[in-house]
Amino acid sequence: MRTVHRRYSAPLIACILVAFGTANCAWSEDAQLLQDVSDTFEAQERMTQSLFVRFSCKARLIGTAQEASKYLRMITLPSNSQTYAFKGNKRYYSMERTEDLSGVTASLMPLEPKTQPIRAAANLAFAYDGATLRKRGPGGQTATIGVGNHELDDAGCFSPEYMSLTFRTRPDVLNPQNTRANNRMTGVIKKGLCTIRPAREAVDGAECLVIDVASERPMSLWCDASLGYVVRQQIVRDSNAGVLLARTMCRDFVEVCEGTWFPKQATFERFADASAPAELRNRPLVADDYQVVDIHANDVLDELFRLELPSGAIVTDFTKLEDDGTGNQVARTYRSGANGARLDETLQTIRMERAAADRWRFAVLGLTLVLFCAAVVCSFVWLKKRRA
Repeated sequence: MRTVHRRYSAPLIACILVAFGTANCAWSEDAQLLQDVSDTFEAQERMTQSLFVRFSCKARLIGTAQEASKYLRMITLPSNSQTYAFKGNKRYYSMERTEDLSGVTASLMPLEPKTQPIRAAANLAFAYDGATLRKRGPGGQTATIGVGNHELDDAGCFSPEYMSLTFRTRPDVLNPQNTRANNRMTGVIKKGLCTIRPAREAVDGAECLVIDVASERPMSLWCDASLGYVVRQQIVRDSNAGVLLARTMCRDFVEVCEGTWFPKQATFERFADASAPAELRNRPLVADDYQVVDIHANDVLDELFRLELPSGAIVTDFTKLEDDGTGNQVARTYRSGANGARLDETLQTIRMERAAADRWRFAVLGLTLVLFCAAVVCSFVWLKKRRA
């Protein structure tokens, strides 16, 4: 029996070692490939010191208005023009709504054809120059300087919409602790959330490496190695039900700087959530179509990150707090100058005018005090002479 055991145990052990070695080799190859993807994206981030992109985004119904309202909680189909830019830790974003296709309503009414587009709030803009956040409100009627206590995330100012198409979301400039690592290729790889599928898959005729990301919302990314591993397609699933939530498809890529590619066209599809009946799951209800109008890198001027102050706008300034009379510090509010100067220039003018007014008030007060003292002295002298 010992001879038989020895006769079969050696081949068995050899098979186990070979299988373990093969699995370890495959794991090592995948780890090396993921490292190559991460290194490539890091190199692209270093190369892209600044980026400017202007694009249009228009939503269209695939399902019904009732389905979009109920399972996507949408009340409009947006149509807008957006501009996004970054330079180091500086940010710029503006959005102008070109149409507002009313009809996907909370009351589940179907879309009604509109002969004329409804103009909505325009010229909404945000800029951060590395030190101060500035906002220009809808229609240029209001402006804000500084960061309010309620603003803990810059996504509400600088929409990461375009950067997320290729999984390159930038870190939060208002909250440095929010690195957005789960929304960026280098972040999910460094956190060890990625695995590579054994086989390549084709997207728009290009053979792609498929990376699965085990984040809070599981994702799959189709990366084109011939274009610096740019993400051609990504899908997001519900972590519990496993149903599709979103799918992004990018195409018509342009090389903005050496080895770094961005899409000129993209489609973002929204799927019904897990509460939808089975026949609606994994089926898109609304699609957002993106078309890039202008894109360029490493030539963005610093002036872009400083906003023009609208003439006559009501300015809320969080960098200049004042007492509201009850002991609370609140933002100072004032109206901008009529010449539409830059925020800094207008603020400087306002400060100079206030300083001049203060000096005049002090001068008048001083003169009044002198005259009062002189009157008191004259009265005293007159009374003294009269008694004498």
